Amino acid sequence: MEEYISHIESQLKGEKESQQLYDFKNQLLSDMTNKANELTHTGLSDPKVLTDLIISEHLDIKSEYKKHNNKKSSAAKTAKAILINILGCVIYTISAVVIFLAVSLSTGAWDKTWLIIDGAISFLLVLELSILINKATKAKRKIFRPGARILLAFNVMLVTQFTFLVCLVLLHLPKSALIFIAGIIMIFIIDAIYITVTKKRLAILNYLFYILAASPMFYVLLGELNIQPWNKGWLVIPMALLIDMIIIAIKIIINQTRKAEYEEVE
Repeated sequence: MEEYISHIESQLKGEKESQQLYDFKNQLLSDMTNKANELTHTGLSDPKVLTDLIISEHLDIKSEYKKHNNKKSSAAKTAKAILINILGCVIYTISAVVIFLAVSLSTGAWDKTWLIIDGAISFLLVLELSILINKATKAKRKIFRPGARILLAFNVMLVTQFTFLVCLVLLHLPKSALIFIAGIIMIFIIDAIYITVTKKRLAILNYLFYILAASPMFYVLLGELNIQPWNKGWLVIPMALLIDMIIIAIKIIINQTRKAEYEEVE
């Protein structure tokens, strides 16, 4: 054990004395001792060989200490960020309730002021989900990307439902429910942008599906809003099919061109 202590002290010479350093030394010494006991039970009895083997696994203890500190610091920052987030949410919620009560009591329009609470909750959810989407997108493992896309769609629907309520309750616009159809189309558009930015494989299949799926919805919007007569607006659907065919043809041409260039280089 004296050899282990000597090795640890020599490696960490010059480091500022602290409780964290003291705990690290004790933990490292305990790990090395336990490892030595395990090897002894396996039949390794030569003390010098045993000591050299254990020490060879910890040739750069200073780097281990830095990693240990970084891990501790990262955990502390994460805990601090969570605490700030919780406190921020509490303060935000209390502020929203105060504003809601103040406006409601001063105007008496309780049948409309509840939108303040709905809007505050929707905004908070969109903000929190956006943070999760950003983290999932930046994660090294792409396995989190599908979850980010689902959260992105949920964000769009949160904005859509609040917009619908404002148009219905405050503005009294007819056919406000059409906003949900527009919201679904927006989900397709935003998801297409997301998979393009994140360079998803076979993203073109999503493009083709979204164009076809959005075309009947677009047709309904044109007809209900009297932008295009119903007997002519249906042409949007075959046009979507035509656009898909054009995209496929362009993709085939590009692939054939790249293949020819690659063969020429070879």
